[in-house]
Amino acid sequence: MKRTNLLKRFATLAIATFAVISMSTSANAQMFSTQPTEPQAVTFGLGGGVNSNMAFGTFNPNGGSGYMKGNWETPTFHISSEIPVAHDLMISPRLTYNDFSSVLDNNASDQRVPESQMIGYAYKTLGADLLLKYSFAGPAHLLVGVNASKSVQRRVAMGNHEIAAAYQSNDGLPNSTQFYSAIEGGLGYDIPVSPGKAWITPEVTYAIPFMNISTGSTGDLRVNTLSTRITVKFAPF
Repeated sequence: MKRTNLLKRFATLAIATFAVISMSTSANAQMFSTQPTEPQAVTFGLGGGVNSNMAFGTFNPNGGSGYMKGNWETPTFHISSEIPVAHDLMISPRLTYNDFSSVLDNNASDQRVPESQMIGYAYKTLGADLLLKYSFAGPAHLLVGVNASKSVQRRVAMGNHEIAAAYQSNDGLPNSTQFYSAIEGGLGYDIPVSPGKAWITPEVTYAIPFMNISTGSTGDLRVNTLSTRITVKFAPF
């Protein structure tokens, strides 16, 4: 299980890497007048990766006090498309599966709490993204948009340091919402496999939810998510 500061360092490294690649690509394009390597037509793709869930809030069904925090890594999958709408601009709708589960095991001072006070929760969703993709340096691009989803699992395991226990629990996540929505943004890079026909695209995005996963008498539970994904894309037409 990774700590939040490690996630921040990873995000910084990823953004820096994309920036270096983008500047290099832009320079090469100006020097050699290369043909576009990024998608220029409608594409379809399949992808997946890892959600790094940074959960926090006052959530505590046992009635205790204190600000809880936790991090965990879970899977994410999507089916995507890209539709050109203007020069260097595409709309990218996606069908998504996301796991936002985590374990709350730290207090407000980033001190680990005893296992008896830890809380594992399971929160999985099926939904859709609507993203704008702006190519600012050839195959390098910005992504910004929203996600709207419905939960398919909401469980909790008290006094446990593994989310596997929450997956198997029969206890529902108290005061949890059926619906999830978030704003997200990030960076991606299209790597051509077959010129004009197929690409592999790594991307890093960060999502901030519009609402708490749980709120009410048991306290608030929120989760911000750093996602790293790889998509295989095809232009069939």
